[in-house]
Amino acid sequence: MLVALPPVHASDFSEADLLTDIPTVVSASRMPQPLAETPAAVTLIDREMIEASAALNVPDLLRLVPGIQAFHVSYNTFGVTYHGVSDNFPHQMEVQVNGRSIYIPLLSAVTWETLGLVPDDIERIEVIRGSNMPSQGTNAFLGAINIITRYGTRPEGSTLSTTQGERGEQRYRFSHQGHAVALDYQFNAGYQQNDGNKLFQDRIDKSYFNSRHSFTPSLNDQFDIQLGFSQGEVFTGDGDHSGNQFIGREFHQNYQQLRWLHTLDLQQELQLQFYRNRLKADVDPIPAEAVPQVQEEAARNGLSSEQFTQLLGIDGTLLRPSREHGDTTVNDLELLYRFQSAGRFNLSSGLGYRYESIKSDAILSRADRQSSQRRRLFSNLSYQLSPEWIWHLGALYEEDERNRAFSPRTGLSYQLTPEQTLRLSLSRARRLPSLLERKISVDIRQNASNNFALLDQQFCSNDELKPELNESIELGYLLRPAGKHGGLFDLRLYQEDISDALTDHFIPFADQLDNRCIQVHNGARWRARGVEFQLKQSLSPADFMVLSYGYNNVEGIEDRGLKGIEPLDDTAPLHTASLLWKHQFSSDLSFSLAGYFMSTVNWLEGATVARPRKAYRRADMQLAKLWRLRGDNEAEIALIVQNLFDEEYSEFYEFNSFRRRGYVRLALRY
Repeated sequence: MLVALPPVHASDFSEADLLTDIPTVVSASRMPQPLAETPAAVTLIDREMIEASAALNVPDLLRLVPGIQAFHVSYNTFGVTYHGVSDNFPHQMEVQVNGRSIYIPLLSAVTWETLGLVPDDIERIEVIRGSNMPSQGTNAFLGAINIITRYGTRPEGSTLSTTQGERGEQRYRFSHQGHAVALDYQFNAGYQQNDGNKLFQDRIDKSYFNSRHSFTPSLNDQFDIQLGFSQGEVFTGDGDHSGNQFIGREFHQNYQQLRWLHTLDLQQELQLQFYRNRLKADVDPIPAEAVPQVQEEAARNGLSSEQFTQLLGIDGTLLRPSREHGDTTVNDLELLYRFQSAGRFNLSSGLGYRYESIKSDAILSRADRQSSQRRRLFSNLSYQLSPEWIWHLGALYEEDERNRAFSPRTGLSYQLTPEQTLRLSLSRARRLPSLLERKISVDIRQNASNNFALLDQQFCSNDELKPELNESIELGYLLRPAGKHGGLFDLRLYQEDISDALTDHFIPFADQLDNRCIQVHNGARWRARGVEFQLKQSLSPADFMVLSYGYNNVEGIEDRGLKGIEPLDDTAPLHTASLLWKHQFSSDLSFSLAGYFMSTVNWLEGATVARPRKAYRRADMQLAKLWRLRGDNEAEIALIVQNLFDEEYSEFYEFNSFRRRGYVRLALRY
């Protein structure tokens, strides 16, 4: 492929080339940098890729990133992980929207279905492939994602759109952007519903609203306010048995974010940011007196006693058929300082404080609220040793009530030619255990003559957990050919050694059911070695394509206690790949095709290991037609077909099947 690319000449650079093919990204070091000068591998999903992808949700967009695995846990719930070794709640990647973490302490993961965000709202996504803790904190243990929404990139006006299709899919979206004196504002609202999988009826019904306001009272100050909420109901469960019942979980999510940016001079600026997230998830309780009838019904539907014990209660009076119940909040305050000189030295440094809390009788087996406080210091430095060499240094110090961790990163970039860059990076990242991982406690009690005796202790808390450790080394190569069609080639070779990783450990515990419980402990370790690349190329003025591939070889073990030592060798797909191609027939007619491949994988699923998921291939297509109306008004219709060739496959669970799905999208911009 390198040989086939056109020769490069510095004189062929243009402003369009620089803006398009070597964009500035901010997520790798918290300061603007060209891709060729970042301390880590960064994949950029830009607006052109988003429009061509035919994706209806954000996780599907992430299938375009080498090394990322995105999957449906059910019809309307998703998981996104990097380099596999994950269950249905991936917890080792940071995900942010405009710099606001959307990690949910209640589940120690991202709940994508509660996110009031669709691909039409997104300007670009920056994905850091590899640990990025000096910039985005302890959750960025394996990688980080920053979703940047569309704001200020479109003219004033409104957009009204709808998508209709498979399994009763209905989506409606309205967006408006305007300007008044020193104020820019935008808001969007949406609604979605569908019937879910025919087998499980795992449907969703949700609505959302987001607003953003930017106020610039002076040349040195800017205030950015973002507010939003989403609410609805989604049915969740495990698709490993055809007779499983999926349970409705209502959710109410809201956030508030305030950012003040103050420019000190041409080289220095301060940023103060505060945000608050809240999620309340409600699963209807089952009265204790109904337990025998529920158990009999479960048996008639082929459910085992072990599955029946998913009914939970802290005192025998409230039982819930799902643990995804509770109320959780995150409050985060951060001060950031940036220094960017026209010469050799650039710096971003800051400190932050986070307060998290969980209240859940289902997952903590107690009625009171549990909380955690975290403090952090971080810094990223970039120093140009010579015109060819750049030295990168970053570090994070973070502590909570139980642990403290120091995570350094260093690297060198060498510019072979104006179009080619080599990067060597080493990091030693420590991830603090989450509040849920330390406090999870799940018990089931039975009501026998009003004696709420312990029937089964499923999870036991463990407040002695240590931080997880990721020692990694990577070698990167970036090529941006100049010339007629430009392009971008990004190659990464890596080795990651993860130790003290958290896993479910079965320990003896005296109860009436099985005399054991599960306790999270530092019992897993593995080594991941592989190679990733992405090639983005304009084949002609009317065609562009993006090819991504990841090879990831995992070897490791986990200590499951009473269940013994188990291998982790097959818990990550060996190969993942994607191909996106778009052809512009004319200025108002386009066709795009996206293909995805993932090899066999054994996903971790809670206390069990799911059956091996067979390799799958999937192709999505989109045909879009645009009509230019009077003035600047436009109308567009798009036909979207996912899994075009109807090669039915299962994602994550055996009975969570994905067949061909068709949709029609209409949009009016005025």
